Amino acid sequence: MKNLYKMLVLVILILIIGGCYNKEKNDKDIQETLDNMGETSSESLEEDLEEDSFVEDEVIPSFGGTLNVASYPIKTLDPLQNDRQSITQLLELIYEPLFKLDNSLKPVPNIVENYSFDDNRKKLTIN
Repeated sequence: MKNLYKMLVLVILILIIGGCYNKEKNDKDIQETLDNMGETSSESLEEDLEEDSFVEDEVIPSFGGTLNVASYPIKTLDPLQNDRQSITQLLELIYEPLFKLDNSLKPVPNIVENYSFDDNRKKLTIN
């Protein structure tokens, strides 16, 4: 009996929600919006092309100055003590890692020419 009552309430809710949808009005609103977007876009594009206002002279790079980067405050330059990914990306511009991880997350030499382990595999020699 309880399941029948729940099913009846669910069917009534579906009918109420489904009856609130007006497909014709919704389609009309969508078409009206698309028409307005098309007129505005094509008109403004034609004006820009006629004026050539968006074309500038050749840009010559200048050297020096200040580069402002939005980031968390850097607490340390030690990449091992860093705990933020955005800071790690900045530190990668300063430090080049000896090894990188491949797609299977295995270490691959990056700036290391060769490396070897001793017989006990406790000591790593990097050249």
